[in-house]
Amino acid sequence: TLGLVGGFGCTNLVFKPLDAFESTLPDIRVGFWNTRDYEYLGINNNNQIVVKKSCRSYPDSADQDSKWKAAMSFSIISVVIGSILAVLTCMQAGDAGPLSKAIGAGYMLNTLFQGLTLIVLDSNVCTDNPIFEGIPAGTYNTECDWSAGFKCNISATACWFAAGLCMCAIGKAGGEGAAANERDVTGEPVKDEE
Repeated sequence: TLGLVGGFGCTNLVFKPLDAFESTLPDIRVGFWNTRDYEYLGINNNNQIVVKKSCRSYPDSADQDSKWKAAMSFSIISVVIGSILAVLTCMQAGDAGPLSKAIGAGYMLNTLFQGLTLIVLDSNVCTDNPIFEGIPAGTYNTECDWSAGFKCNISATACWFAAGLCMCAIGKAGGEGAAANERDVTGEPVKDEE
């Protein structure tokens, strides 16, 4: 779920307005796939501006460099593989055997895929975002900062790693404990009958 929010939301990274415009301009929030859009709805009874926040796609003219495309690809790969691994984990629950080690290795591989989504910081999403077309220069900070979605990607990377360690430990314990579990009701080891 963390990878899904981080990879497909529109609040992955944020461009903040410069100090002189901080009270008058909203933050610009962007994601891998889309950007945050604000629609002015009016002023409420408390004299507060009311806006509708939504996500909208980047324009077709957006210059998506290879790192941006890689981050987008890895966001899909990590969600698909993570979902498959979660289902496999549930299906083999209670059976600590070699499958646990394989699933643990899969989680470790997915840690890599999820971590590779973080290269978005060095892509055109941060360095040459098309959202700034038409916005006067000198109103926004040109460096992007982490937002909620990026933090979700970092957390997802850590969670995949922890899941991988746990599954590998369960697989190891299952392999060592298999012989110990083969005892009859008296506590004596089960002997093979010939």
